[in-house]
Amino acid sequence: MTMSPELAFLLGLLLKIAMTATIVVAASVVVERSGPFVGALIASLPTAGGAAMIILAMEHPPAFVAQSAVGSMVSNAVCGIFALTYAVLAQRRSLAVSLGLALLVWFGCAALTRLVDWSAASAALLNAVVFPMAILAGRGFRADGAISRVKLTVDDLVWRAGVVTLCVIVVTGLSAAIGSFASGLFAFFPVAMGSYFVILHPRIGGRLRPAWRRMCWRP
Repeated sequence: MTMSPELAFLLGLLLKIAMTATIVVAASVVVERSGPFVGALIASLPTAGGAAMIILAMEHPPAFVAQSAVGSMVSNAVCGIFALTYAVLAQRRSLAVSLGLALLVWFGCAALTRLVDWSAASAALLNAVVFPMAILAGRGFRADGAISRVKLTVDDLVWRAGVVTLCVIVVTGLSAAIGSFASGLFAFFPVAMGSYFVILHPRIGGRLRPAWRRMCWRP
């Protein structure tokens, strides 16, 4: 029995939603139960990007996916600049200003990357240059010692899974129109990282308060 195009599209859409939501919620729960350092590592996992790349691999030939992977490597470096920009602004600015300007920086850097004909080697070199510089520039923002964890609510998980799923669906849906490199670039748009900023900034502030610096995380 041949499956109709409409049914195939619907099943594919449901698969995208299920895959993305499951990955995001699972990672979020682990973050809640982890310490700050481990939690930050997990929060930076390519949950949305990984799901998008899996779906792209299911829908496009290997050459398309290979070039998308190069775009994702470039996007990874741009996300480092995005995170540093937010960290700098969040010391004194509101969530809206800090996150909004950080996103503008991401889009600006993403636009500039389109001017270069990237290969896997040059994309790897970009990461090798950007991340040491970002780590060095952001060393003053690291907290001394452990920090109390922040409990995620059901609402946090639901809207976070929803916005990440929407991003994955948009990227995969537009992949044929925007091309392989841009698909990989936008697959790693920092929607998951940004959602953590939205959750944490109103609760502990962009600049870590002294009281939080003295608190020890307990399981």
